[in-house]
Amino acid sequence: FYIILHCLANHTKHFIFWPNKRTVINTLPKAFKQNYPNCRCIIDCTEIKTEQPSTVEQRVYMFSRYKNAYTVKVLMAINPSGLICFLSKSYGGRTSDSFITNDSGFLSKLEPGDEVLADKGFPGIKVALEGSKSILVVPPILHNGHFSEGSIRNIYCC
Repeated sequence: FYIILHCLANHTKHFIFWPNKRTVINTLPKAFKQNYPNCRCIIDCTEIKTEQPSTVEQRVYMFSRYKNAYTVKVLMAINPSGLICFLSKSYGGRTSDSFITNDSGFLSKLEPGDEVLADKGFPGIKVALEGSKSILVVPPILHNGHFSEGSIRNIYCC
């Protein structure tokens, strides 16, 4: 099994690549052209359930309160046309989305002016994105079934 897995990894690693900015902009879907013309990618962390680890240290590292299970997490980025363009190494389920984003090498791929769409799980990357002169776009958050005026005004976090 491990030999086949290693072989698959070697033969498919070139499937995920970071396209140049011109390619992403030229293939933007219509909705992105109108609302997010500089969108480079959409990011999210995905959790995958695992068996219970054998050691206490591994259990602590891999337990996800969000999933109430042992998980591994990866950061995935897709460009607006749907191509997976970044996949981080795996981290324990306890690791925050912001830490994974800062640690994975993803931020070094961004260029000034790039817009990155993300959900509310990424507040810790705001400072790092300001340094790269990129823009984090987070959708407004519902409060009691309504969007607050402040959350709509602050869609652009940085």
